Formats: sequence, C-alpha cells, structure tokens
Amino acid sequence: MATADAHAAGERDAAALEWIARTAMAAYGVEPDYLALVAPDSLAPVTRVDGEVLVAVAATIGGVRLIDNQLLGTPADGRRQPASATPTHSERSTP
Repeated sequence: MATADAHAAGERDAAALEWIARTAMAAYGVEPDYLALVAPDSLAPVTRVDGEVLVAVAATIGGVRLIDNQLLGTPADGRRQPASATPTHSERSTP
C-alpha cells in the first residue's frame, strides 16, 4: 500500500497520507467512496500519525463495494506492543 510505504519513509501528516492513497488508487481508475485515517480505538479522524492509525477505505469496483483497512504504526510482524512496554527477557537481543 502506497500509504504504508510513505509512512515507513517518515511521512506523518494524515492529509498527505490520504492524498497519497487517493493518488495511488486513481492510477487504477478507482475513486474511493470513503477513505479516512482514524484512531483505531475510537474511529475519530486524526491529523497526524503518531502511533497507531487505521487507514479505512471503501470503494466500488465493477459493481462490487470493497472495504479494506490497514493499521499504520505497528511492527512489521503485526504484533501490537505499547511504545512504553519493556521487552521480555526472550525478546531482548543478546550480544
């Protein structure tokens, strides 16, 4: 997803990330019915991606409405861990 790539490259402005997503979809002739960056726990819109953010998308393609979402700000392996958590002994790297 273009938005995830831009986020990984350091983009944190929600409006910029939304524009990137819309531009990537437009390249395939897709106009989303809905596209928003929201807080995953409340679904409230965000202006900046500082922590976990849900990218929620709905688009109609060929008469079928597709709904998808992706979390930004999570580890690549998908495990969620609070930023303040201390790694367990087994998670710490050894010299």
